[in-house]
Amino acid sequence: MRIAAPGTESGAFFMMVLSYWEQACALLNYGLLHEGLFFETSGEFFGVWERVKPIVPQARERFVNKQFLAHMEKAAQRYEAWIETRSPGHIAAMRQFMNRCALSLQPQQKPDLGSRVKSEPATPGTPSVLLRRRLALFVALFPRGCPGTACKGSPPFAVCRLGPIACA
Repeated sequence: MRIAAPGTESGAFFMMVLSYWEQACALLNYGLLHEGLFFETSGEFFGVWERVKPIVPQARERFVNKQFLAHMEKAAQRYEAWIETRSPGHIAAMRQFMNRCALSLQPQQKPDLGSRVKSEPATPGTPSVLLRRRLALFVALFPRGCPGTACKGSPPFAVCRLGPIACA
């Protein structure tokens, strides 16, 4: 709640990601999406689930909603069973990768993008102010590293390839 507090822009972005994947997983759980198609083309929801799983019990209590992210939780359990039959060891490797990403960004290593965004003019070959703001938002949302797919996959925005917060 500290990083993506309700009522803030980062909180709104955070809830958009959660609600998107909760809705997609609900469609899967109700049988409206083909399980194989969903799991073959989208493992990102599992990375999001792994990232928020530790805070879900407190969120359920706080919002007095036992069903908060229940569809994502059920889909993640199904995905673990599904992927282990097709690619044994994938979940362990993914969790190890996410932990490695988290360890690569210790608080003392985080770049001070806030001051750079305000003071540095955009010059050819450097990220624009808007791109640096998006990068700062990514660092705020994921202070311990990428959510699991930003380094090697095709994320919505290729943050780790920009250099300052590289996970690899």
